Amino acid sequence: MPVRRRTARGFTMLEVLIAFAILAVSLAAVFGVFSDSLRAARLGEDYAHATAVAWSRLAAIDGDVLAGPLADGGETEAGFRWEVTVAEMPDPPMSAGPDGLLPAEVKITVSWGTVSPRSVELVAYRAMQR
Repeated sequence: MPVRRRTARGFTMLEVLIAFAILAVSLAAVFGVFSDSLRAARLGEDYAHATAVAWSRLAAIDGDVLAGPLADGGETEAGFRWEVTVAEMPDPPMSAGPDGLLPAEVKITVSWGTVSPRSVELVAYRAMQR
């Protein structure tokens, strides 16, 4: 009777384990990239929101001639904290005119986050009455 040789069919356990290890490392790298992308998108969205809050606060005080130094602050419903300070410029390029107006620095700071706090600052110059 002829002797039949047994031929290998399928993969050995070692080959399967190596394939799973390669797959796990590859998926971990891909998921890491997606996670970083989502985090960056969220951070960009937060910066855009904070900038919009700062411009909105500037528009709120822009309508009138400022009547003197001012300090104000608050918080939006989304958790963005804002502070507005208006003060005379420390070294004004000109003195007060005949109408009593002089340049003032308007500084608006919007901050958010508790674990890793971030902030955006907007500085503008406007006329202020003494």
